[in-house]
Amino acid sequence: MTVLDLLPGTFRRVASLNGGEYAGPCPWCGGDDRFVAWPSHPKADTGRYWCRRCEEGGDGIDLHRFLHGSTFAEAAEAMGAGHRVKGTACEARLAPPPPIAEPPPDDWQAAALAYVERCEAALWSDAGAEVLDYLRGRGLTDETIRAARLGVSRRGITFPWFIGGVLWAVRLRLHEPMPDGARYLSRKGSKSGTALYGADLIRFEEPVVIVEGELDALSVRQGSGFAAVATGGTMGAHRLRWIAKLAAASNVLVSFDADPPGEEASAYWLENLAAAHRWRPYWGDPSAMLQDGADLRRWVLAGLGRVEPTDATEADERTPAEVYRATFGEDELQRLDVWDAETRDRILWLWAAGVRHEGVLVDRIDAGRLRVADEPMSFAEFEAFLDALTDGPEGDRAPDVRRRIPLVCDGIRPLIPLYELAAA
Repeated sequence: MTVLDLLPGTFRRVASLNGGEYAGPCPWCGGDDRFVAWPSHPKADTGRYWCRRCEEGGDGIDLHRFLHGSTFAEAAEAMGAGHRVKGTACEARLAPPPPIAEPPPDDWQAAALAYVERCEAALWSDAGAEVLDYLRGRGLTDETIRAARLGVSRRGITFPWFIGGVLWAVRLRLHEPMPDGARYLSRKGSKSGTALYGADLIRFEEPVVIVEGELDALSVRQGSGFAAVATGGTMGAHRLRWIAKLAAASNVLVSFDADPPGEEASAYWLENLAAAHRWRPYWGDPSAMLQDGADLRRWVLAGLGRVEPTDATEADERTPAEVYRATFGEDELQRLDVWDAETRDRILWLWAAGVRHEGVLVDRIDAGRLRVADEPMSFAEFEAFLDALTDGPEGDRAPDVRRRIPLVCDGIRPLIPLYELAAA
């Protein structure tokens, strides 16, 4: 196995140097034209790689350790180089510490700041009207857009990364994707692969949400009022500086996209932060939630084990059955007696929590159905969903059930939108 087998994305052969040079997207900074790999490098059985932009580099063993969190011996074995290290001093070799995260040099910052200011002015001019409408259509307010100093250039929307008043990076969301499908590109010299977008917002003993992209972070901040930071991709910000900063938070909700790359990349933060836990977006990502009008504050509170009073769970201490009776009448409540009391109560808790999926509120239990969209779910599947929702069969009797019920897809994913329940 070589570095080419591990690297995500599509790589093309561009030269014959060192047994064959391949170019493709950088898993750290997202650049697509400066990252190269040599799978047949004469000085490394597992190949070598290097990004000319963020300067990440190493051999196949280093890459395996970074991607999978493995020890040196485990990585060597997986890469087929275990025969060279077993029983030797190399087997116990400690991993080198990650490179120190440092901002770009002063001259880069001066030039990049001037670029940011030009792009920012362009966004609020007539020329930027279309992009500004796009950002508003994504749910962002003018206040959020201005505070983030977003802008527009000939190639795309600009996202400046300021940390401590210093400009670390400028990322672009391209108007048109690259041939390989990539939508983001960093300005040359940026440190987006090693920086943490919004790091200044992290506060001691306060919660923070960590997401992939800038739009996700801005959506969470605006929609929930909680701090949110972004790694600029699934592999960014793997530096001790940011781990230490995040370790000061009371809770870290790891809310990378609800897809396989997001699941895999979350493992790094879960392993390195004691206060971290996986908290998937109810939609594909937090930005989509804001765009569809989802309650992001309630989503974050659910991840933190809290809940604020809503129309269905007011602070008058009524039970879900009492709320349902007041909403639809005694006859409708009695129709739910097709289930045993325990199952009925669990269903009512689900309804009273106002669970949403794909933007539609579960607003009525109709003849044995929780109607949300179009697809059926068997009674057995629904029971399994309820078990996951409330942390097991006993969860509905736990004293803090109100705190756990709003979880929608943390236990079973994807959530099937229509629950067709059979009579007992």
